[in-house]
Amino acid sequence: MLLTSISLANFAPNHVAREEMKMDHFEHGLKGNVKSMIAGHKFDSYQEMYQSAIKISRILDETKGENRAIRQMKQKFECGRSIGQGSGNWKRGNYKGP
Repeated sequence: MLLTSISLANFAPNHVAREEMKMDHFEHGLKGNVKSMIAGHKFDSYQEMYQSAIKISRILDETKGENRAIRQMKQKFECGRSIGQGSGNWKRGNYKGP
C-alpha cells in the first residue's frame, strides 16, 4: 500500500518536511525549460520528481538535436539551390535575364 505525503506526515512529519525541502532545493537548482515544466506538477516524492526531471531533460535534448539536424539539412538544401543546383535558369552562367 502506497502512502501519500499527507498520510505519511501523520506518522513521520520530520521525514515529509525533509522530503519537501529536498524537492524545493532540487527544483530551485533546475535550469530553463526543465524547471518550468517541473514547476507545474505535484510530486509525492523526491525520487518521482528527479525521474521526471531526467526524462524531461532527455526529451528536450533529443528535440534540440533533431531541430539542429533539420536546420542543417535546410541550410544545405538552400545553399545548393543558390549556387546552381536548383532550376536550370538559375544555374551559374545560364541566366539570360528577362
